[in-house]
Amino acid sequence: MRAAPRRGGRARPQSEGDSFGMPLADLLTTALGCMMLIFMVASMFMRDEIALQAQLSEQEATGRMSAEERARRLERARDQLTRDAERLAGQVSALTARLDEQGRALDSQRRAAEGERRDLGAQLETLARALAAAEERLNDQTTQVTDVIHQLNPATARPVDVMLLIDGTKSMQPSLDAARDNIKTAIRALRIVSPSARVGVTVFRDKNERPELRVEHKDLSDNEDALRAFLSGIKAMSTARDKDRPEWMCGGIEHTLKHTSWRKGSIRLIAIVSDAATQSPKAKRCVELAAGFRKEGGFVHISSTLPDGYGERREVTREYDEVVLKEHAAVAAAGGGRHIQKADEAALMEVVLRAAFEVRLDGLQELSDSLKGGAAPKGR
Repeated sequence: MRAAPRRGGRARPQSEGDSFGMPLADLLTTALGCMMLIFMVASMFMRDEIALQAQLSEQEATGRMSAEERARRLERARDQLTRDAERLAGQVSALTARLDEQGRALDSQRRAAEGERRDLGAQLETLARALAAAEERLNDQTTQVTDVIHQLNPATARPVDVMLLIDGTKSMQPSLDAARDNIKTAIRALRIVSPSARVGVTVFRDKNERPELRVEHKDLSDNEDALRAFLSGIKAMSTARDKDRPEWMCGGIEHTLKHTSWRKGSIRLIAIVSDAATQSPKAKRCVELAAGFRKEGGFVHISSTLPDGYGERREVTREYDEVVLKEHAAVAAAGGGRHIQKADEAALMEVVLRAAFEVRLDGLQELSDSLKGGAAPKGR
């Protein structure tokens, strides 16, 4: 039992022995008392024996006691001493048993205390690991907050590079006109997100067209007038070599990936507009290219405009609904981007602007998911 603290003062410090029930000092005192008792009784026994022997010898020498009387007294004295010794032995045995019992209790209490110490140590270790994990998570979230602030600040955000990939066949003239008319507005809007935003254009047609018509390319630029001039010089057309409705989208994507001067660390976007299938069975080649671009950090978005004759000609309507949309959706999904179905001519610029702003907000969404304990999004 712990000593109660004295009023107005500090409690007596508790020694290590006091924590196991019986104070260690009491145990040692009991053992020492037992040894002293044995020593005292033995000393008395020897002293009385010597004194008796001397007394008897003196009496016998003076003739006052017969030898028989002396023997009887000596025997009685020895019997008394024997009884005293036996009584003392019983007391010693009882003390020894008590010492053994208290020793066992002390050992049990020590073992229990050691177990409690081990449990406490394990709890402290678990707590330390939890605190380390919490600190690491806090550091990660602090880094995320810093990254988000940088990304939301146009002065420190990653630059944006956008390639417009436009189907240039005869039915796509409205989309080319919309791109030309809106290119300045789109670039200026992009500069709100990224002051150094650049835009490029790739126009693709049918694989069977002449090389100069298959793909026309204008690399990334921040010159609005040069881009508008390039688009003004593009005419939507198809020659007699183009005998089917699918167009060479995969070739346009491949040419764009090979001939575009993407900036290191930039947000890379490809925005495609077309009303036709891909000239690749189930768009397999286009999907491979889009997936590779996404793996490198880019995004591919598609606007599927309505072809001439949709809703009027059964074969055109069926092909668009059952082939074109499915292929375009597969390419956009592989590229981690958005797919707009039955889009109008201005949808391409809308996709570009929305994509640029959404990529900026991805860091904020990841931070929100991290704070909630959820998984970060993999991208659009």
